[in-house]
Amino acid sequence: MLGVLIKPKLVPTIGGAIADAAMIITIGSGVGEGPVLEIDRLAQWFGLTPTEARVVGALVDGQTPQDYAANNGVSINAVRFHLKHIFHKTETKSQAQLVARIAQMPQ
Repeated sequence: MLGVLIKPKLVPTIGGAIADAAMIITIGSGVGEGPVLEIDRLAQWFGLTPTEARVVGALVDGQTPQDYAANNGVSINAVRFHLKHIFHKTETKSQAQLVARIAQMPQ
């Protein structure tokens, strides 16, 4: 995600913005969506399937397995099934350990 803060009075109007108002412009994925490159990278690093990589991306973004299941129209048991394989492939034993491991990976 790339963010830019434009301070008041630097630019009188940008796309109809009101003069003297600060604005923040962000470029990136929608809420809860990881960039495609990140998902591909996760899959490559650990030999994850695309679905497993999306589950990991959701957990790293702060979603719970229940959130992921609800947002993606799958059962919580399906998410747990993927987590079992993810833990094995990433050599982790918990969601917290998994997220910490991913946080240590190069961006």
